Amino acid sequence: GQPTFSGWRRTPLTRTSVKTSSGVQRYSDLEPPYHTIAQDNWEGGRGQEDLLSDNSRFYDSQQVWTQTKGQVILAPRQTPSILPFEVSSDVIHVPDPGESITSLILRGPQGTWEQKPTIQPAGFWAQKFFAPPAAAVLKSVRLLLSRHPAMSNNIVVEIYTDSGGTPPTRPGTLVTGASVPIPASAIPTSYEWVTAIMTANLAASTPYWISVRCEPPGSSWLAVGCGLSAPPTGSDVPGHIAYRPIGGSWSVPFETEYDMFYQVLVTGNHQVIKFCEYKGALYAATSPADGSAGRVLINGDRGVAGTSTATTLVDATKRNTWTAGLWNGCTVKLIGGKGEGQYRTIVDTVIIGSPPTSARLDITPPWDTIPDTTTEYVILGSSRWSLATTTTTPTLAQVITKPITDMIAAGEYLVIAQGNDASVIHYRCHRSGTAFRAVCGHVEDSLPGTLLAAHWMGRETRVYLIGDPNKDGTWELRWCSRVDAQTLWRFSGGRGVNLVAKPTALVVYNNALYVFTPETVYMLVDNTLAKVDINYGSLQDENNGRRATVFNSFLFFPLGYGLQRTSGSTIDDIGPDRDSGIPAGRQGYIADMAATVDNLYCAIDAGWGPNTSSLMCYNSFGWHELCRAVEPGERIRAVYYQVIPGGPNLLWHSEGNQIVSCPMPSKTGNPYKDPKMSYASTGYLITSWIDIGM
Repeated sequence: GQPTFSGWRRTPLTRTSVKTSSGVQRYSDLEPPYHTIAQDNWEGGRGQEDLLSDNSRFYDSQQVWTQTKGQVILAPRQTPSILPFEVSSDVIHVPDPGESITSLILRGPQGTWEQKPTIQPAGFWAQKFFAPPAAAVLKSVRLLLSRHPAMSNNIVVEIYTDSGGTPPTRPGTLVTGASVPIPASAIPTSYEWVTAIMTANLAASTPYWISVRCEPPGSSWLAVGCGLSAPPTGSDVPGHIAYRPIGGSWSVPFETEYDMFYQVLVTGNHQVIKFCEYKGALYAATSPADGSAGRVLINGDRGVAGTSTATTLVDATKRNTWTAGLWNGCTVKLIGGKGEGQYRTIVDTVIIGSPPTSARLDITPPWDTIPDTTTEYVILGSSRWSLATTTTTPTLAQVITKPITDMIAAGEYLVIAQGNDASVIHYRCHRSGTAFRAVCGHVEDSLPGTLLAAHWMGRETRVYLIGDPNKDGTWELRWCSRVDAQTLWRFSGGRGVNLVAKPTALVVYNNALYVFTPETVYMLVDNTLAKVDINYGSLQDENNGRRATVFNSFLFFPLGYGLQRTSGSTIDDIGPDRDSGIPAGRQGYIADMAATVDNLYCAIDAGWGPNTSSLMCYNSFGWHELCRAVEPGERIRAVYYQVIPGGPNLLWHSEGNQIVSCPMPSKTGNPYKDPKMSYASTGYLITSWIDIGM
């Protein structure tokens, strides 16, 4: 009766995928015929440890797209934005969405190999010139790097002062504290952003060089590729690439042809960013952590067309703000006036005259209806953001004096809340005659408020505002039915409702307003707030309900580290902290959500310190990670999905003080079917256990 393991032996049975069984069918390596277990569907999402429980799920992934049935695809490529210095003090040059990356290969003197890139100098240094517009403390430098398989040495990233004059003057003195080694193992074999953390003081308007060299100088092997753009156009700083062979002198063979991609990140004020789409364009608002005034940004541009042709759009008012090639590859859409609804791809941005007299967008294909002076337009799909301005006084800078706590679009107006210390702002962009106007509404009769919501009531848009202007814990809910320069706000029953805790979200669901707080949920009934029978239990957290949203006819709201789904009296816990959960070091609160018809995108804020934030997608089957922050401590706290006519659509998120976009398929759910998609260079997927821990 004792087991004899010597009786076990391998039997050469032919593998087959045919299996006859009755009842529940499960795979087992002890039930002949033996079956080769294969997984060809990953849309069930991450977090599962046992494959036999659900063969559409997996354990974990990074930078892969797993939402398409039957495929594992590299995730969309992340593109950092170019922000005005008033919002981000970082100095960057990054590829535009979809822009191709050219290689500059640096290598040592020993041996040769086939080099496919068009630029092939043999040397040990690469340089890029930049000049910060203001004094700053350097935090890190990110470079778009790849390494050759033969690379064996580490590299060193350094910052040098310029030795005088303008480039091509050679690099001069090494900046104190600005030299960091990067292990060869930390450089991927395809292009990814690699971070060198360093601390150094940078002076205002002073020329500096970014250097990449081998360690130690003169060692035998260095094979690292620096990502380069095509010949620089538009507002980019002209390319300055220098290299130096061992024992040789500097040369600059490509200074006017190519530009190295980089991000020079500096220490600055932390801020939360919120997104909002208004009259066809995407806006962002900032809430600085130090209490200073927020800023409103617009992505791309907007205006009123002048006399145009079948293949152009002309706007003379942009002659001093646009530069050659600035909007190439973007989409221009007509949102009002003659030709409204048309959109075209911009093939060139042309500045006419010297000095400039006008600016022109060359487009393809030709317009069906040629725009004229009645036509309003917006430019979409750019990585460039600028400060929203006004054409009359008061300006936004004059009326926005506090951090922006919320922002919504309501008809002709953009409504901006500044918390309990400053009035709500009404901002309007419109065509006046043949000119473009951006004006701030009068704010004398307005009141402070923290959160906003808009609700279309059939004939009018009602705007809700909640705040605590007396700062005594009595939160007042107000609304207006006509948003204009002299908005009249009405109050909920009793002029004030004691919510005990600060509201975390206002959301309209099933034609009713819901107010979320850390301890309970309220609903507006007969113009009075009443508690909803949604029981948080003892799980009271300041993040409960934050940025609640509607997806697929359900109301979704965060609770603790998870997400709840409710319809009526039913509440379901849907993760992403269920099953094996999010691994330590990536756990965090859901800080924001963006819903489409098919997917719910969630910003997972892992907080400060050593933890890494991420952007995840819930597709009604499970959770899928799209991307992570480049560095730990760079918090992801906002997300927005923008539809770009002609595609690809863009999924925006904030990452620290930066704004990042990811292209998304626009005419299909399968990224491979969208020719305008661009992808991350590397990614991985970890399967579930198959059987007995194997």
